Amino acid sequence: MTAQPIAEPIITMRGVTRAFDDRVAVDDLSLDVVPGTILGVVGPSGSGKTTTIRMLTGTLGRTAGEIRVLGEDPMEFSRRTRGRIAYMPQLFSLYEDLSAQENVGFVAALLRHRSIQAACIDPSRPQYRGSLGCTSPTGA
Repeated sequence: MTAQPIAEPIITMRGVTRAFDDRVAVDDLSLDVVPGTILGVVGPSGSGKTTTIRMLTGTLGRTAGEIRVLGEDPMEFSRRTRGRIAYMPQLFSLYEDLSAQENVGFVAALLRHRSIQAACIDPSRPQYRGSLGCTSPTGA
């Protein structure tokens, strides 16, 4: 009987930490996910699940550590790799704790769609302000 080769992980996290000001949301997380794995991220509210997923999708940076997804750093995904990743929030709606500008920025970051972000912050493009919920360049 021949030993099966160990598959290269499609996700690798080493010592990943994410802090928001003085609050640590994810602390020194390390894991490998090999192809064919069904990964469930479960835990109580506030345990860092969404933060972890957002770091894996490249919509949120990390404070420390290393992340590789499909061989790339999520903050520098190629267009091809970004096209291979899907993320569906538990509730597909606006996040109540974010401003209109932050919600638009979040969705734009998911899609890496810079024109949406620009439309929200660029006062020379007033045709977008009402539909995006932005009333000034700062989103106020």
